[in-house]
Amino acid sequence: MGWDDVLIAVTALQRKVEVDLRELGPPQDRGEAWEKWLHQVLPSADLCVERAPLPGDYVAIAYLDTLVDKRRLAEDVFAILVGAGDREDPRGMVAGALWSSDPQAVLRHLGDGCVALLMAGREKVALIPVAQLEGRSVSASSTEPVLIGPKEAFTESLTTAVNLVRQRLRDPRLRFISFRAGRLSQVPGAFLYVEGICPDATVYRIERLLPRLQTVDYVRNTSDVRDILFPEKSSAFPTDKRTERPEMAAMALSQGRLVILLHGSPFALIFPTTLNELTHGLETMVGSGLLVPTFIRWMRYIGLLGSLLAPGFYAAFMSVSPQVLLPDLLVNVAATRQGVPYPVLYETLIMILILDVVTEAALLAPAPLGQTLTIVGTLVIGQAAVQAKLASNFMIIILAITSIGVLLSADIPLAYAVRLAKYPLTALGGVFGITGLSVGLILLSVRLASLRSLDVPYLAPLGPTRLYDLLHYAFFPLPKGRLKKPPQTWRPETTRGQHAG
Repeated sequence: MGWDDVLIAVTALQRKVEVDLRELGPPQDRGEAWEKWLHQVLPSADLCVERAPLPGDYVAIAYLDTLVDKRRLAEDVFAILVGAGDREDPRGMVAGALWSSDPQAVLRHLGDGCVALLMAGREKVALIPVAQLEGRSVSASSTEPVLIGPKEAFTESLTTAVNLVRQRLRDPRLRFISFRAGRLSQVPGAFLYVEGICPDATVYRIERLLPRLQTVDYVRNTSDVRDILFPEKSSAFPTDKRTERPEMAAMALSQGRLVILLHGSPFALIFPTTLNELTHGLETMVGSGLLVPTFIRWMRYIGLLGSLLAPGFYAAFMSVSPQVLLPDLLVNVAATRQGVPYPVLYETLIMILILDVVTEAALLAPAPLGQTLTIVGTLVIGQAAVQAKLASNFMIIILAITSIGVLLSADIPLAYAVRLAKYPLTALGGVFGITGLSVGLILLSVRLASLRSLDVPYLAPLGPTRLYDLLHYAFFPLPKGRLKKPPQTWRPETTRGQHAG
């Protein structure tokens, strides 16, 4: 029996029990009916149904033993029930309880760590939150290191994540809309926006897309949320920004963007985003004024371009267009290739592939092994390849530019996209020379220009050109006190659907 058959059977059983609840007759029997139904739907070893220590009619509590905090269960439920003076008014027993007669809601709240209070004569069930919250404490970011600035990062707790955002953005217009992801997982999540700043059309569109999260059985993290909401993936370049830093999420909200959080995932999704935004960190925290942030930002641009184009230029100059190089430089480079048994294009593709294999292995290996593997891959293998005449000394310099430049990316998915894009550019440069490399860059630019993130052009503010945003937010980041207006990049231009990249 597959999962769909199980879901159909549970739904049919729920409907049958709902009918039975309506036809039971005397209302004093409904508490026991709820207990019988729970044992039928949740035949699990950790389902506990205990009679409450109260005289008179049937009163019981039901909970999943593996999800509740035993201390809170004793203090917030049992102690209050024992000390309840007026049992005729059950709403006075437990403050903050949620009352529901919906079987689906009862099951969902039991899975969230609530205790269900079952009482004779009451059709509704009181749901009391006493969940045992297991998770790590707030710590520093591991994927987005901060030199100067807050060290706090999101954790796997949705409540903690929202708390960290609200501490940094206390505007009363901040809105919090919850959802559930996955038919079976039912992971709680939320998307945040600032009313009046975020376009209403963007909020409405996300609300219409959220039911898609119930079309899959299991959702692991925010990456799954992105793939479900925007399934048309035809480009390696990301059209969302993932961050584990609360100040980045708060800044995005203040600019009119959306932030999606999911319980169990320490990364927030920011929509919409642009290619320019993916290359930015919080440079303004490192240095004051204009010069230091501008230097850092342009260093990122140059590093990423070097990582993308260095192998292609090497293959183009050495295999097709050597006359472009200075004579002395050409002689020196050619001398380093003496004895290499294959053409420049093959040498370049093989070496950048080896570099990517070593880089990926270092990322996936445990921390001590990863550092050792990086040293072995960069020094030992590189030196051995040169001595064995499998690569030239100049090729090792190109590999160094390629590997170091991609590390300047402020976004990991963007770094993977750059690493992938350099292969076709290198092949075009090695076969057709500078002309082929130029055509490859034009095709890449056209593809990026066609991408949109929630109807925002991916190359904004460069295309379409918004001069103020381009100068003061992209190229020359001004200090906060000198900015005259917020960025207009995040305003949707059309009502067309997003072509996720």
